[in-house]
Amino acid sequence: MDLAGTAQQLSGLESRLEDQDHRLDQFAQALQTLLNRTAPTQVEVLPPVNPPPSEPFSVPTSYPNLLPPVRYGGDPNACRGFLNQISIHFELTPWSYPTDRAKIAFVINHLTDKALRWANPLWETDKPIVYNYREFMSAFRRVFDPTGPKTNAAKSLLRLRQGTKSLGDYALEFRSLASELNWNNEALVAVFSEGLNDELQDEVAARDLPEELEDLITYLSYIDERLRHRRNTKERSMKPLVRPLLVQAIDGRPPETPFVLFETQNISVGIGLCHKESMFFHAITSPSYPIVLGYPWLTRHNPVIDWRARQIARWDNDCMASC
Repeated sequence: MDLAGTAQQLSGLESRLEDQDHRLDQFAQALQTLLNRTAPTQVEVLPPVNPPPSEPFSVPTSYPNLLPPVRYGGDPNACRGFLNQISIHFELTPWSYPTDRAKIAFVINHLTDKALRWANPLWETDKPIVYNYREFMSAFRRVFDPTGPKTNAAKSLLRLRQGTKSLGDYALEFRSLASELNWNNEALVAVFSEGLNDELQDEVAARDLPEELEDLITYLSYIDERLRHRRNTKERSMKPLVRPLLVQAIDGRPPETPFVLFETQNISVGIGLCHKESMFFHAITSPSYPIVLGYPWLTRHNPVIDWRARQIARWDNDCMASC
């Protein structure tokens, strides 16, 4: 081995290492000089702002016990109610229907008749609309509720009549329809008054009525209740006969309605100052030709009637003694 050559190589390596160390020292000094010339800038490092942790979605342990929506067959009048039931169901149980397709499947599952016939081909052919709940419901409304709630409400309100309903029931239907519209008070009062039954209209024809709808409803409710009470009282004063009575006219022929079916309760009757008694009356549908009323009573009391003066001139002697 050439020891002299090896020693010479080691000496050369050592010399190069010393030269590199010297260069590094010079570089460090130059870098320090540059740093000293630059003004120190303090940068305030703010802690990262983290959004508040969102509450993890979890299925509640208890939720409203909802009845399933009533199956819808395509009736435009029932469309709005059905859609409201669907909306409530999804709002209160969102975890049960996480996707649009799941919601649409639930809706179709509650259709029947022509509504189901409309939805069947959409589902069977896997149309894109059965993956988009908003578009599906928009199409559903266009088919089964094309006029919209306001148009339906306006038509129904103009057609609404009280008929035999109480004013409270009539007002309830009227308010429900009117809530869909932006009609002013004057228009609502006019339409409401037009829908009253004839009996109530006749009763208030000569009265000054309230101008506000709610005041008018309150006022008419009181009058309607009085009319109904009066009508019920009259009906209760009649009682059915155990055996119907055959009626004959003065010439012996039967009238158009030959049977008496009801009689009144006992009524205290006074005629003039001298004659008073308790009696009941038979009720009969008035025929279309004149009849003599109370013929048995007239034969028993035998009054003398002054037809010109329209009064009883005197009574039978037996009547004066016993009545």
